Amino acid sequence: NLLDEKECQWNLALLWPDQPERIERFKSALLLLESTPIVFLKGSGNEVLTQAASQIPGDRLLCVMHSFTLNQFSQSDREVFDGIITEISKTRDIWRVGIEWISTPYPELVISQYSLGKTVLRQKVAECGSHGDWIRWLPT
Repeated sequence: NLLDEKECQWNLALLWPDQPERIERFKSALLLLESTPIVFLKGSGNEVLTQAASQIPGDRLLCVMHSFTLNQFSQSDREVFDGIITEISKTRDIWRVGIEWISTPYPELVISQYSLGKTVLRQKVAECGSHGDWIRWLPT
């Protein structure tokens, strides 16, 4: 829980001290977190994704967002992740918003839609800096 003082201090300590703009973004995000209810589940993304999705009521939009996460996965774990999203989409639509940096010149922001067990949309919409310091929107 990032609102826990020890957890907050630990995460703040992970930011590089010579980058005050990142520290300010972190503090702004904490203010937003205080007013936005978010449930965090601990565990491997591949292990908790189905459980997390099942907690979202069927009449609500299901969006899976990941940022600089899949680059920490092996290729086979990325395939498992994609397979889980595809499987869940057999019974409900899923939107996926990902910012990843895997074998590309810059991190990429990609939006995908899954429905009936298939990817129906996948579009790269932007490139960005690795620490959120810039974004270049691409023409649609």
